Amino acid sequence: MKIIQKTFNLTVEVPVQVGELKVVVEAQIWVYNKQDDGTRKVDVDFLDTRDITYMGIEIEGYKNWQKFIDFHRGIGIDFHAAIHNRCSEIMSDEAVQDLVKDIAI
Repeated sequence: MKIIQKTFNLTVEVPVQVGELKVVVEAQIWVYNKQDDGTRKVDVDFLDTRDITYMGIEIEGYKNWQKFIDFHRGIGIDFHAAIHNRCSEIMSDEAVQDLVKDIAI
């Protein structure tokens, strides 16, 4: 048996605020070495949104969150895109590389 690739997985919480909307986004970070040249690669996947409040009011449950998203999308506000963009800013390549720099794989 021979190990051909090592992969490390982290799950992180990312607090995000977009205007009066506050959420916690759960993300997974995958750290691995490319097989062909051994360079370290990092991939980030945003998985879930939870602990949602809007103007101090908690939005509980998936159905209520979906109603909130659909209503705002109907008037031209795309909170999904805004949350994703804000997460991408917070979890920049530099920030993620700094977070995983000491992981030995």
